[in-house]
Amino acid sequence: MILADVLGRYNWICHAYCLMTPYVGNYMKKVLFSFLAAAVLFTTGCLSSDQWEGYVYPDKKNPLLCRSSGKVKSLEECKEKSMALLKRTGSLEKGYYVCGKNCTKQESFYQLKCEEKIRGNW
Repeated sequence: MILADVLGRYNWICHAYCLMTPYVGNYMKKVLFSFLAAAVLFTTGCLSSDQWEGYVYPDKKNPLLCRSSGKVKSLEECKEKSMALLKRTGSLEKGYYVCGKNCTKQESFYQLKCEEKIRGNW
């Protein structure tokens, strides 16, 4: 989203800020502006907290063998770390990985509920 769109959508914030400025001191203006800026960033997705988690399965025939490749902020990082772990363990030919976005573990450790799952090296 470009800045003009953001400012256009949140034009009412600028009007509210301008209307309140004669009634508040300089300190309160800074606090109010900081709060409004944070609200705009949060609502536009700039403060996104998506988290990707990688799981490496060294043997396609045995999905119970699983190692975590860690949590990262992007899908590309997840793929890179997972492939590196497959190479380190010598499982590049017979293993695969799964990268999941914002996953939560269910009752069983082996069941993951994710917003999105990507399987690689299949």
